[in-house]
Amino acid sequence: MPIMGKLHHSEREVIDRYKELKSGVRTAKEFGISDAYVYVLLKKHGIKTGRGKNHNVIPHELIPLSDELNQVITGELLGDGYLSLAPRHKNAKFRHASKHSGYTEYLRKKFEAYSPVISNERGYSTLRTHNNPVFTELYEIWYDDKEKVVPHNLELTPTILLHWHLGDGSLLRKREDENMLYLHTQGFRKEDTEFLASLLEDLGIRVAIRFEKRNRKRGCGFYINVLTDSMIDYFDYIAENPIEPLQYRFQISNRYRKENQ
Repeated sequence: MPIMGKLHHSEREVIDRYKELKSGVRTAKEFGISDAYVYVLLKKHGIKTGRGKNHNVIPHELIPLSDELNQVITGELLGDGYLSLAPRHKNAKFRHASKHSGYTEYLRKKFEAYSPVISNERGYSTLRTHNNPVFTELYEIWYDDKEKVVPHNLELTPTILLHWHLGDGSLLRKREDENMLYLHTQGFRKEDTEFLASLLEDLGIRVAIRFEKRNRKRGCGFYINVLTDSMIDYFDYIAENPIEPLQYRFQISNRYRKENQ
């Protein structure tokens, strides 16, 4: 489930009420939300309001995270995505870096409402948002004294697992017909890795926790190995891969599919 709370009303309810009242201010007052958010929803669903050009500029801080983007961020934070909160700023920002520009461009579209910026840094395509209160709220959930931790009220969804896999999953070919599947959680504390492993087990995906001896971060260095007899279940649960250059992370040997037939 999303980490942040959901609205108490649906987007459709707000839109239908606006059509009846013909007023963003009155609609907002009735639902206890900002009129700016009402117009964000109307614009999102292609409903023209007749408001002037200046009224179409919606401050980023007035746009709450959608359920989909919240899940995307959750999956990315389980991987290489991170939130940063500089001492001189009151709000946090989201950042993500990848060697695959297609991955970054895909995320840019997901974060479009927050005007993300993409730059090339040392061979990595890096996306960063502006500082925003919605990311500060997530920062307070995901970080303990500047260390990224896993919220233990988290529940996996296909979208979350997809983005976790895209960010920190690796599918290795040990032999011609044998794969090894890992989720690299070495940066998390042991108890967080154990919690994540339990979430996968709850989905019927069998896993084992391994330890990377060379990891020098105290209490960390543990990662998840998805066992071979659960690879099919793992990929069947994940939402479909949306990034063609990363398809190699989803191509398991036909051997496993035959064994599960």
